[in-house]
Amino acid sequence: DLYIDAEDPDVSSWARFINHASQPNLQGKSLAKSYTGEPRVWFVARRDIEPGDELTWDYGDDYWTDEDTVV
Repeated sequence: DLYIDAEDPDVSSWARFINHASQPNLQGKSLAKSYTGEPRVWFVARRDIEPGDELTWDYGDDYWTDEDTVV
């Protein structure tokens, strides 16, 4: 197993390693209120993810501005 701890809580989160794709390999899940009372988000693989595969999910139409080119 490989664990990469690249999170700097002052400037970013682990989610910066998940990129956009129109055919993503991850699906986002969420809870409005978890056991701690805070919202929670996690990602579930939609297919097998092989070593070296990029982690992706669909950011959704609301993420993009009119000037953006979405690939």
